[in-house]
Amino acid sequence: LRALGTAQIRAIETRDIAALSSEHIGALLDSQLAALTTAQIRAIDSSDLAAIPTAVLTALGSAQIAALTSAQLAGLSSDQLQAITPQQLAGLSTTQLASLSTDDLNLLTPAQFAALGTAQIAGASPGDAEKVLGKDGMAKTRIRTLFTMFNIPYHLLVPTNSPIQSFSDLKGRRLSIGIKAGGEAN
Repeated sequence: LRALGTAQIRAIETRDIAALSSEHIGALLDSQLAALTTAQIRAIDSSDLAAIPTAVLTALGSAQIAALTSAQLAGLSSDQLQAITPQQLAGLSTTQLASLSTDDLNLLTPAQFAALGTAQIAGASPGDAEKVLGKDGMAKTRIRTLFTMFNIPYHLLVPTNSPIQSFSDLKGRRLSIGIKAGGEAN
């Protein structure tokens, strides 16, 4: 597999990529990983994606990171998640962000978290925003509790330049509160 060039890697059928073992996926060179199409990326099982060395994972482009399924993103190790650059994170959807655990969000650097500003709405548990913004930052926000789940308040976080500035701005918008397999969706 390591002998294949980037054009040959792109030519591999998606179903064949999905059939590769963790050992094979983990052995991909950074140039080979960077050559994978978004469809090929989505075909990789989340446990196999976890086998990719952290240094190699950074070779993925932002479109490839944005192509990760929620399960793949949630399956990344803390080292892999921390190695993803802010530019790679910039294209993540609200649904993908909702797949990250509180522990995952706590691992993000301020630059990585700022890159997530492309999401319109994100759910957060109590204390998550304060851990990222700090007490002074929280005092300057308009974070409000929308509803509780499991006796835990949820907060809406939006970038400063978001068109959503009040609850009425949510009308007609989709709101992700977690992945189907998570407790939030039950």
